Amino acid sequence: MKAKMFLVCFLLGIVLPVGGYGVKENNTTPNEIKKQNFSDHTKQKCVAILKDGFASGEFWVSIHASEALSLAGYQDFVRTHLGPKLLIAKDDRKRCGLARELFRVGDNLAVSVIEKILEKKDTYAHIHAIESFYKIGQIGSSGDTLEKAMKQNQDIKLKMWACAALAKHGRGDALEILRDLLGNQEPLVKSLSAYMLGQLGDPKQIDEIRTNYGNTREPIHRFFNISALIYLGEADFYSEFESFLQHDDATIRALAANTIAETRLEKYNHLLLKNLDDTNLDVRVRSADAILRLVGLLDSLAENNSDACIKSQKMPKTMAFSAYYHRFLSAIQTFGERINSR
Repeated sequence: MKAKMFLVCFLLGIVLPVGGYGVKENNTTPNEIKKQNFSDHTKQKCVAILKDGFASGEFWVSIHASEALSLAGYQDFVRTHLGPKLLIAKDDRKRCGLARELFRVGDNLAVSVIEKILEKKDTYAHIHAIESFYKIGQIGSSGDTLEKAMKQNQDIKLKMWACAALAKHGRGDALEILRDLLGNQEPLVKSLSAYMLGQLGDPKQIDEIRTNYGNTREPIHRFFNISALIYLGEADFYSEFESFLQHDDATIRALAANTIAETRLEKYNHLLLKNLDDTNLDVRVRSADAILRLVGLLDSLAENNSDACIKSQKMPKTMAFSAYYHRFLSAIQTFGERINSR
C-alpha cells in the first residue's frame, strides 16, 4: 500500500498531453458565463493560495503551484524564483520538477537538465525525468532514451511513462502498448494505463476502461479509471465523479481537482469553491488552479458577444490546448533554432 501511495503522490502533477480526442466542445452562452463567473475576491483568493503553495516547504506542492501560477499569467514570478533553486538543488528528482517548470515559462535550455539526468547510469530519477518529458511534451534530443525505456520490461512504471511520452508524439506502437496494459494483472498498472490513455484522448478501449472501473473496488484505482472517462468526455460519469472531489483521501481530492483543471468542466464549481478551504494544501492548490483555468476559459468566451462567436470557441480537444500551449510551441521552435544553429 505504501508503494502504491508513493506512486500516487508522484502522479499528482500529471498533465499536458498534445494529441487525441479529449473532452467535448463547450457551447457556453453569454448568459451562462455571467452566472458561472467567479468573483474578483475568489480569483484573488486563488492566487493567494497558489503563492502560499509556491512558498511552502512541501516541494511537490510548490511545483504544482508553479505550474498553476504560470498558466495564470505569473510566468515572470515563477521564473525569477525557480531559477536560483535549480542552480543549488542536489536531488535529481527535484531538479526534474524545477527544470520542467522553468521550461514551461520559457527557459528552453532547462530541458537539457532533464535529459542529462535520464542519461545517468544511476536510475534514481529516471521515472521522474521521463514523466517530466511527458508533461512538457518533450522526448529529448533524439528520443533514444525513451525508446530504450519503452522496450525494456524490468521497470513497468518506466515503460508506461516512456510509452505515454512517445504516444504524445504520434507513436502508434507506444499507444498500443498502453492499450495492452489495460489487461495487465496488476490493478494499479491497469488503472494507470487507463488514466494515461484518457489524458492522451484515446477512446479506442473505452469499453474496457468502463468495465475495469466497474470491476475494481480500490478507491485510487477507481479514480484513475473514472478520471480517464471524464477526460474522454463520458458525461454518464460526471455526477459520480463528484464523490472523488469529496473523498476522505486528500490525495484523491487533489487528483480529482487536477482532472477538473485540465478538462475545465464547469459543473463542479461549488465543490471547487468549498475545497479552497480544505485542510490539505495540495487540495487547495489544485482547486485554485482549476478555478483560475476555468476563469481563463470563460473570460476568453466572454470576449465574444454573439452566440455565433461563442459556438466557434470550442473546448480544447485536449486539455493541453490552451493559450499556454501556443507559447509552449513557440518555445519549442526557439529551442530547435538554437540547436540547429550550433
